[in-house]
Amino acid sequence: MKSAGLLLLLGGAACRYLLAPLFIDQSAARPAVARRTVIVMATGLTLAIAAGIAASQEPVFDAAQLLLAGLFFAAFCLNVRMNTRGLQVVALAAGLVLIGMQAISSHAADESGSLAITSNALHWLAAVAWGGSLLHLMLLPWSALIDIDEKNEAIESLARRYAVMIFAAFALLALSGGLLAFIHVHNADAMNTSAYGAVLKVKMALASILLITVSLHLVKIVPACRAAASADDLRSALRRFRRLLSMESVLLAGMIVAAGIMATSKPPGLAPFLNPQSWSIEADDIPLTVALQPVAGRLSQARLEISAAVPGYRFPEGTRALFSMTLPENGAGRSGVEALPIGPAAFLGETVLAMPGDWRFDLALYRPGDEVILASYSVTLPGPPLENDMRAYLNLSTIGYSPANVITFIVGLLLVAAAIWSIRIALLKRAPLWMMPAGLANMMLGGFLVLSVTFVKTYPSSFWVNPQPFTTEVVQHGETLYRAHCADCHGVTGRGDGPWAIEDRGSIPDLSSPHMDSHTDGEIFWWIKYGIPSLDMPALGGELSSDDNWAVINFLRSLRHEIPPPG
Repeated sequence: MKSAGLLLLLGGAACRYLLAPLFIDQSAARPAVARRTVIVMATGLTLAIAAGIAASQEPVFDAAQLLLAGLFFAAFCLNVRMNTRGLQVVALAAGLVLIGMQAISSHAADESGSLAITSNALHWLAAVAWGGSLLHLMLLPWSALIDIDEKNEAIESLARRYAVMIFAAFALLALSGGLLAFIHVHNADAMNTSAYGAVLKVKMALASILLITVSLHLVKIVPACRAAASADDLRSALRRFRRLLSMESVLLAGMIVAAGIMATSKPPGLAPFLNPQSWSIEADDIPLTVALQPVAGRLSQARLEISAAVPGYRFPEGTRALFSMTLPENGAGRSGVEALPIGPAAFLGETVLAMPGDWRFDLALYRPGDEVILASYSVTLPGPPLENDMRAYLNLSTIGYSPANVITFIVGLLLVAAAIWSIRIALLKRAPLWMMPAGLANMMLGGFLVLSVTFVKTYPSSFWVNPQPFTTEVVQHGETLYRAHCADCHGVTGRGDGPWAIEDRGSIPDLSSPHMDSHTDGEIFWWIKYGIPSLDMPALGGELSSDDNWAVINFLRSLRHEIPPPG
């Protein structure tokens, strides 16, 4: 409700100054237009105040927003009567600050850096320009305006201005919305399995329909208003114009509802992430079901319930269940976990799934009398990220990671360039107007391809270059530090066989295995400095300097790669 109120409030200025400046100068139309504008804006202010009071979580911040909204309304209304530059500046400043406050109170503020907040502010600005002005346009005194506009100058100008404005607003909505989608979702699994992603897909579908209305404005409405030779022709064109506005108002209502749901829902955030699932296995002649359920609040921890799939089956009294959940490629996971009985036909245990991959589940059922029943199952798990410190960043260095990335990036740039060219020649009237929405569609596709390569979720240090040379001296220094701080868990040679690992910490990843080459030096730097709490890995940032950290990384690289000879 607050979003709708702010659109009604701020949209008055968008309609007055972006779309209908000619009507402001016509004394016969001014009173009716101004009166309706003020009424709609007052309604919006009332809605915003009511919603702000009802849902206030930060009283000082919310009170400042409401005061700014009141200042904007007062400055705008006074300027309608006095038409002074000072009041226009006050209204503009209050409106922009109000939009900025909306941006920093959204999910975007949870992301590091200014890109998310800037994108959200631009999204709001475009929404106000289109959505706010649309609501005011619907209530213009059209019949009176037709009678006044004998030469069809103001109405044709209004239709043209609105078509250009909605085109620009849609482009900005698509750009900022695309960036926000990559920031908050950025993963097909997150889009398809989360409530936030489902609502986002609805919003994207509504935006696709909006692109059709943008095309109709450019291709049908503007030419019809321009070609109107009589009042009857103009009324006919305006009927089509208003029908299209009515359709857009329905789209706007749907988008406001979707935006409201998304604003109160938690984005799925980091990707990939762990999903509840189950699978069936055979243990001797007993069909079993293994159900995996993530533990709330622990990104990497999951419960495994092992139960008989045969109704009425009961395990013999005294049966024990031990299982292992490991990642064969690096030995990560836990082995020999005892699952506790939770009934006559079910056991429950916990494990850690810290990374995506093809995991192996091994089960041993120990029946009374030393009978052992073994079962195994392989399952591909998306898994959670190692920790909750990843953020979305634009990084051009990812382009060269593979030939596919290079090709995707080049194709995306070509589509964007073609889109800019088609929009430009359409604006210069060297091509049909339908080239503008076609160019916009090309720009959206090209932008998606470019972002899919360059917009990645990483740690802040993921793409840092190791400043320490890969030399024998540095590697030996790194080995000394490694033995002092890391070998108790990871083992002297990095194979995860240190005394602490053997004691009670389960299997630890093999740092000498090929999977290490899939991690950048910057990622390993982050894990050493800040630790991985979900895997009980301590942070060493207070014990190792940055240079020491990089030296340890060089030692880890030496476990798989030869040190180049000097010179």
